[in-house]
Amino acid sequence: MMSNVGRNVDAISGEVWWSERRGSARVSESGVVDCSGSNPCTSCLKRKLTCVFPSQTTAKRGKAITLDQGKHLTQITFAVSSSSSSSSSTPPVVFTPSPSPPLPDPTAHALSLFTVFITRNSFTGQPMTYLADLPPLLSPSSPLLPALHALANLQLRRPRPALEAYGAAIVSLRHTLASAPAASVPTSGAATPASAADATRTTVLWTTFLLGLFELMTDASGAGWVQHMVHGTARALVALGPAACSARSSSAVGRFFLQVRAFEACRAVIFNEVSFLGEDSWRAVFGGQTEEDAVLDVIVRCSGLRVRTSDFIENLTDPPSPSNTLTALTLADEGATLRAALEAAPACSLLTRLLVAATSIYLSGNYDYDLPAWRGLGVAVPTLPVRTVKTHCETIVACAREALKERSLSPLLLLYPLRVAGARAWTVEEQVLVDGLLTEVGREFVVAEAFLGELREIWLVRNEMAALVGTGVA
Repeated sequence: MMSNVGRNVDAISGEVWWSERRGSARVSESGVVDCSGSNPCTSCLKRKLTCVFPSQTTAKRGKAITLDQGKHLTQITFAVSSSSSSSSSTPPVVFTPSPSPPLPDPTAHALSLFTVFITRNSFTGQPMTYLADLPPLLSPSSPLLPALHALANLQLRRPRPALEAYGAAIVSLRHTLASAPAASVPTSGAATPASAADATRTTVLWTTFLLGLFELMTDASGAGWVQHMVHGTARALVALGPAACSARSSSAVGRFFLQVRAFEACRAVIFNEVSFLGEDSWRAVFGGQTEEDAVLDVIVRCSGLRVRTSDFIENLTDPPSPSNTLTALTLADEGATLRAALEAAPACSLLTRLLVAATSIYLSGNYDYDLPAWRGLGVAVPTLPVRTVKTHCETIVACAREALKERSLSPLLLLYPLRVAGARAWTVEEQVLVDGLLTEVGREFVVAEAFLGELREIWLVRNEMAALVGTGVA
């Protein structure tokens, strides 16, 4: 009977052995507690062991079960072994543990980290429909793969592996462009077929974009970002043409374009440059389909107007010529048209509210920073009252605070609005608010330090002048 079977566990090897006995549990000469004979075994319960009662025949044969307590076992089987005969007809009892979870695949892990990163860095505030486009592009020879690893290592606070991956991405990107220039830079306006050439184009676009993000996170000057964004992403999009980007939801290139166009528009106004998005062919494809379309269209037109206005003021003759007056009237009329478009633009989303407020101030600044010249020309320009500018600044600060709290937009999209609001911050309280928000942006994107440095110089001079006026010195 089962009560006649004793069970001992070796304290070192963990081996369980059985013997016939009668009576209750006892301590052997070696100090090991025998099985109590009850079911379940009270001694085994105290030791938190599973008590298995074999048949009387099995006990007589001296079968042993090796538990290997204290060892980490993966997919190894535990079998009952016979010390007397290997030809026994009794089948072995096999225990198969659950398989250990596999080590994370580096690429899958990097893609997972990128997904977390991009969730906090949306450039549209809309669902990320493009994520499924990336995994098929991550072949071992793809420059996108090390670019993805570079960003992932930054998320893990591993700067050295991040820089190594960044360098590898640069080398791989150059090789890709050199070996397949026709696929990467097609004839302008050409359609993009679902082919290897299309995959290469999409890979180049995403790689240059991610490398630009890497620069914004590691280089406060922003020079590397300009190189990747202007000479990489923007040039590739121009080469593809607006028709290739028009399929917003059915094309990988179109889905990519939706993510970066706000970034490109903000870049243009930050650097007072003309953007390709302001060209008629691009405006015809994307003008006015959504509220974001309408606002971005005004932004890129304002950046182009700023370039022409700056050139005009710089080359203005004294006294002004008749042609100067005619040009001034044209520039003022264009500004008034853009002002009306801004006031009519829908601004429901957080992104459009930010951009409308910032661009309203930016457009006013196109004229009021050179107001004496316009007055000398006798031309009325569409500037904003001080109270309206202050209201727009308050909107920018409130929306930026909300965006940073909810992480619904990339902090990079806050650089342009906060730079505009900072330039109009006249009180210390206003300056502190903008400074704090840009400092928070700089925790992830160090390029914000360049914006802060410039604004702090402006504020220092402004506050010194205010102090002089307050003391009656000025």
